[in-house]
Amino acid sequence: MIKVRRAMMMLASSSGNTNEVIAALVAADPGTVRGVIHAFNDHGLDCLEARWAGGAPRRITDADEAYIV
Repeated sequence: MIKVRRAMMMLASSSGNTNEVIAALVAADPGTVRGVIHAFNDHGLDCLEARWAGGAPRRITDADEAYIV
């Protein structure tokens, strides 16, 4: 779904819409729209891929997990 929203942002931007109009269209923040457009200008269609963070570092060791189980 994230690819579709980002693609919609790019399509709406190419039609000459402002960030605020695009944000209302895809239910996003204008800053997010601006960031996606800048990423597209810098990286092309690769900006459509979501790059999720890895999350918090693991706090428990494998030995601790084995002991708990």
